Amino acid sequence: MALPEGETQVKSNRIIWSYVYMAPEILEYGVYSAKSDVFGFGSILFYLLMGKTCGGRGSGEYCRRSYIRNHTMNEIVDPTILAEAKATGGGGVHHQFLAVFELILRCLRDNVEERPIMLDVAKQLKRIQSVG
Repeated sequence: MALPEGETQVKSNRIIWSYVYMAPEILEYGVYSAKSDVFGFGSILFYLLMGKTCGGRGSGEYCRRSYIRNHTMNEIVDPTILAEAKATGGGGVHHQFLAVFELILRCLRDNVEERPIMLDVAKQLKRIQSVG
């Protein structure tokens, strides 16, 4: 959903994502903003890295507690990705995964104001890539 020129958010009853990727403010109030997209991006990044979805409604908190905070990297990351990283001899891979986990957690914060803007997410991903 495009934001009108000069607006920071828009209210709508129209659901345009799967619930798994939706920010809590969309589900609760029907309010979309650029930071709603950051939440959705964090959910997709979570799925790509871990091979599983975050859950359903209220998924930001669920991901933070159940997957990232309470499990080791080997339990969380999709085994195919780990095997590929080991095969290519990526020495900084562990630090890169930890940095990506932290970024995912920031993107999935339930409080809109605590989420980064997408430009900062892109810059952080570039930094993470350059470390490896």
